[in-house]
Amino acid sequence: MSAERIDRFQQIAATNRLALPPATLEQIARLDTALQHWKTPALMREFGPAFTRTWREITAPLAPPQRRQFAALYLAQKALAIDDVLRERSLTPALLARYPLALDRLADTLEAMPDPYDFDDELFIKDLRLVLGLGVPAGACILDIRSRMGGTILLGVARRDPLRVLRTGGKIPCFRLYLDPRYREAFNREGMIDYYREAGELLVHHPDVYGFVCKSWFMDPQLERVSPRLAHLSTIPLSAGAFVITRKASDGDRARALKTSPTRRALHEAGKYEPRAVSLVWPREGMIRWAMAQRQERKA
Repeated sequence: MSAERIDRFQQIAATNRLALPPATLEQIARLDTALQHWKTPALMREFGPAFTRTWREITAPLAPPQRRQFAALYLAQKALAIDDVLRERSLTPALLARYPLALDRLADTLEAMPDPYDFDDELFIKDLRLVLGLGVPAGACILDIRSRMGGTILLGVARRDPLRVLRTGGKIPCFRLYLDPRYREAFNREGMIDYYREAGELLVHHPDVYGFVCKSWFMDPQLERVSPRLAHLSTIPLSAGAFVITRKASDGDRARALKTSPTRRALHEAGKYEPRAVSLVWPREGMIRWAMAQRQERKA
């Protein structure tokens, strides 16, 4: 990390430390010992029951503003140790090069002190995963490098690779896509090609990971017909070994699919489009082959 960024996070930590009771500060070290190992497959909000319990015990006596200040202090302290964390994650040069901008955005967030910003807030959780080297900035989106499979995704994988599921007891790590509004400007075809390529390149260094997963309405192959500008999200993976698992959309899935597009809303109202909840699964072999081919094209 550059000296300028170190100074910035040190100032954030110092400012928020002053607002917290000494008894609270004495307990911060408990959080690091309570974290589950980073290779444990986990969904976005899962850091291990001991960590969650410890966080809530420490913050329960605090007023809401102090809880935000505690969150900012903890993240600033973890950001200051990020270089050691990233070395352990075996990240590629392309992904490491994205961290300076991500850290600047994190510092902007901590200096602005959003409300809410605590363990129950999604933005905070994504920032926590960033400084823990679990939610990696990859251009268009966040690449979560130790997610877990469950439900319909695990069943779909079990049909194709039952021995692996049995061998691991269903605890198969995967990479997973998460959106972050701070990366919205890169959420286009070029940005997603970079994202997929960088994810595939990283899979080479993580042989225990099954592949890539994204569960969202926008991975629905129907988008090739109803929203062609988003079709690349699924057509690129599907052309290179991915498969989809579909189920009926929930009210939330439907609302997200229709929220930003008058075209999709009109087609839905006309009975010509029904959003679906789609899980796209891209096994590692196909994603790596595609990523290596993309790398060669860039060199040509």
